[in-house]
Amino acid sequence: MSNARILVNPRLIRLRHAQHYIAVARLADNLYIAGDQLSSRGITLFDRDRINLDTARQWLQTHAGDSDVDALLVADAEATMCIGNLRYLAHYERIIQLDTALGAAQRLNHRHMQANFLGNLGVALAGVGSTRPAITEFEQQLVLACDIGERRSEANALGNLGLGYANLGDIRQALWYYQQALTITQEIGDRRGEENALNNLGNGYVDLGELHQAIAYYEQRLAIAHEIRHRHGVAQTLGNLGLAYAALGDISTAIMYHQQSLAFMRKIGDRRGEGSVLGNLGLAYEALAEWHRAIDYYQQHLMVACELGDRRGEAHTSWNLGRVYVRENRMNEALPLLEQHVAYARAIGHPNAELDAAMVEYLQQYGMWPQGRLDMEQILQELEPLLHGIADSINGDSELRREITVALDDLEGQGWMLREPVERIWAGDRNHTELIARLDEQDRLIIEQVLKLITDKAIEWRYTNLHSSV
Repeated sequence: MSNARILVNPRLIRLRHAQHYIAVARLADNLYIAGDQLSSRGITLFDRDRINLDTARQWLQTHAGDSDVDALLVADAEATMCIGNLRYLAHYERIIQLDTALGAAQRLNHRHMQANFLGNLGVALAGVGSTRPAITEFEQQLVLACDIGERRSEANALGNLGLGYANLGDIRQALWYYQQALTITQEIGDRRGEENALNNLGNGYVDLGELHQAIAYYEQRLAIAHEIRHRHGVAQTLGNLGLAYAALGDISTAIMYHQQSLAFMRKIGDRRGEGSVLGNLGLAYEALAEWHRAIDYYQQHLMVACELGDRRGEAHTSWNLGRVYVRENRMNEALPLLEQHVAYARAIGHPNAELDAAMVEYLQQYGMWPQGRLDMEQILQELEPLLHGIADSINGDSELRREITVALDDLEGQGWMLREPVERIWAGDRNHTELIARLDEQDRLIIEQVLKLITDKAIEWRYTNLHSSV
């Protein structure tokens, strides 16, 4: 009997292993895109073999630069183009995957795939708050798409640019891009692309407060999503309609749409989407003062957020649930949740973190929320980062203004009325008397402090430039 050894090529085995699981991922992605019950089958298939695909990808990424490996890196990103957005975390997985695939496509001169990866990488960057780098990727995508005459990719780039400018707060510019994308998708018969463009237009008009126009676009999108059996599109649009009707004050209709959205999210296994809808249902029932039902939905959202490791969703829902527990006089359950929210807000440097902390501290000491607002000296100290941000943004930093607007909306929920005078300041109004005319004493002190900071910064700028020119 021969003792001859069988020679094994480890590299070839690794490549074949990767090829096999990329093929599985491509099948899963196609099933997911097909919609209806096939979407669930695609997700189940992907989840079953994901660990093998991830292991193969990690090996490929460490051997990038080899032409065979580069081809598989491109194939991997292409095979997970849609389902990857659902299943991979942008921070830890998606950005690395797409950036590596983009490099591989560039080395192989696959220009069509370069355009696709630029767009997807931009979306992932935008998802983690890196809006300006995302816009740079979208602009490169648009140039390349036009250069190679790929109209579908051109429409995709235009839609992505709209999303980028919406994140910067420039909604009119975003709508212009969305409309261009819609025109192209209709011309080339791209129904999925048309669906996305209509959804973006709806979101843009929500941001402008033109809710009936937004609903009209959402309804058009919903019809197409049903037609092409895109169940995730149906689920998302139903949720958007719920939010729009809630903003109109029609809570019953909002709940109807949220319930339908929840059913679809559960059918397709989108846990993150399910959590979001559960939170929206909690808000809706809270608006109706149905506290026990609000608690039930907040608890379900909290469970999903914890399961997914979604710290932002967990912190946000902890605060909402804690507030309702306070209303129900369930302090022992409320305080840990409120403190969890404060810890997260501090960790990410949220401008309202210290104000929220002070309110929780007051609640611990007195067993109730502060009836007025806390000592103004303490408030000014706690809001100092926000006030400096307002003063720093007067020259038109739209991304900073968007962050500040979110913080001001949070403060309005606590009784402050600062957004309107701040927006007037951003528009150039410096008339002290008119800016504070309709404000109470504490709001007036805040706006006066903002105006003082603006004046101080202007004097400092003039002084610095005067001496630098000497």
